[in-house]
Amino acid sequence: QSGGNWSRITSRTVGCRAPRSVALVDQTVAFVADDGTVRMLSGYDAQTISGQDLNDRIADEADPEVIAGYSWQDRGHTFYGLTGSTWAYVYDLTTGQWHERGTHKATRWLVGSAHQFGNRNIFGAIDTGRLYVSSRDVHDEDGVVMPVTLQMAPLTAFPGRAIVESLHIDAVAGAGTGAGNAQDIPASLMLDWAADGVNLAATRK
Repeated sequence: QSGGNWSRITSRTVGCRAPRSVALVDQTVAFVADDGTVRMLSGYDAQTISGQDLNDRIADEADPEVIAGYSWQDRGHTFYGLTGSTWAYVYDLTTGQWHERGTHKATRWLVGSAHQFGNRNIFGAIDTGRLYVSSRDVHDEDGVVMPVTLQMAPLTAFPGRAIVESLHIDAVAGAGTGAGNAQDIPASLMLDWAADGVNLAATRK
């Protein structure tokens, strides 16, 4: 444009390590970059969204071709799923947080693809090719129970000391019927900690 101001775009070119990891996520694109990180496009920049634990999983994959990415939306949240040969991570764009996914007694999550059909999310099994519809009325994965693990970040104050005077946990009671399938058994809250090298544990129904 005549008389306009021009400036050079200085953003670095980023390649793609795993072609099947590329997925359209909301109005942008996410993928595994050539440096082994997970990137998401933001304008002309490809911002890193993965942490070291996921970066290590990606680096340990002998064949990047097995890494697959897909996305879906549910109740105001947009998700980007990424699966490898023995692991699966899901990124929530709404919260900006990752979490791991897995199928009980399997080496990885059974989901290998996701597609939206009307108002429903259709998920494809990674090994069998079967299709599944997500539902909040079902509390298993194809008849397999769905255990959930919440792990807090390590608390350290080395070389000093750390004092934890109390722990407050908010939980919704009443889940489980007490009979029937494994997911119907009343849940237990378990707490583990270590004091002077001695492992202690407490369980509360």
